[in-house]
Order: sequence, then structure tokens, then C-alpha cells
Amino acid sequence: LNPQNFDIEPAEDKRGFTEFPDNCRFPNLLRNYFGDDKIFILKMVKYYTPDFAYVEPENNWFSIDIEIDEPYTPRQYPRRYPLKPTHCIGQDDNRNYFFQQHDWYVIRFSERQVFLYPESCCKVIAQLIYTFTGNESVLRQFDKIPDLQPEPLWTEDNSINKAERQERLNYR
Repeated sequence: LNPQNFDIEPAEDKRGFTEFPDNCRFPNLLRNYFGDDKIFILKMVKYYTPDFAYVEPENNWFSIDIEIDEPYTPRQYPRRYPLKPTHCIGQDDNRNYFFQQHDWYVIRFSERQVFLYPESCCKVIAQLIYTFTGNESVLRQFDKIPDLQPEPLWTEDNSINKAERQERLNYR
């Protein structure tokens, strides 16, 4: 999407727990490593609002949709709200396709990865930036940071099991 399609108006705030700097180090690390001028929060891109967007205008508008996937909502299940399994296998296919069709990269982290390994998550982003731009200075910041270990996607049944164990409250 070109700059005209990157809506400057803020979107509705539907951030998850780890998307708030008071709850998790990841949002501040994004800004520290990649710059306030390239990290956007709550900005609409046509029909969707990335959790975080990395946009680099000097490299032909190289853009990354950075998503943090929670297995269920609300975080403190059970609650007065009904459980909603989220980001299960297949649920985000249309969203991913939209961004990819508009030349955006999509990176998805689990909430657990971002909470426990925020620097390693940032390293994944830096590796993609390096691959596309050849900018080694971004990647060099992560020489001593371990690689992020993959985490399997979850099914709706896995999501419900995670909710029953209140997994989102026990990442530490």
C-alpha cells in the first residue's frame, strides 16, 4: 500500500495485554531498536489495524504488519464475558492475504513469545529488515540476542484448553 493508503487517523483501541508498554517491554523495545518514526500503533491500513506497523518510506515503503496473537479473550477467563478463541489456525488467513497482496510482510508472534522473549522477537524483525534492505546496522544490535524459538499454531480446541488453564495469566 502506498502512503496515501496508510491512514493517519487513529483506529479504535483494541490492544491486547502485551501491546501496552506498562504490561510488556516489547512496545518500547520496538521504538528503541527501530525508531519512533518507523513504528506505528493504532493506524488503519484500509480495513485492518496492525498491532504494530513498521513502515520505512526511504526503501520504497517497505512495510511489516507485526501481530501479537492471543489464544483467547478475555485474558482472565472465566469472566462475565464469554470465551472467544482467537488467532486459531485459519482465522487470520484473509487478513494475512490482504497485507501480502499489498506488498506488506506479516510477522506473527504469540503473546507468550512477546512477553517472555521481547528482544528475540525484535531480532526476527531486524532479520527481515536486513534481508530486504541490506541494512546491517539494525541487525548488529542483536548479535548477542538468542534466536526466537518457534511456537506451534493452535486450534480452537487448543485455545479452549489454554483458557481453562488460564495460560495467559501464567507466562512468567
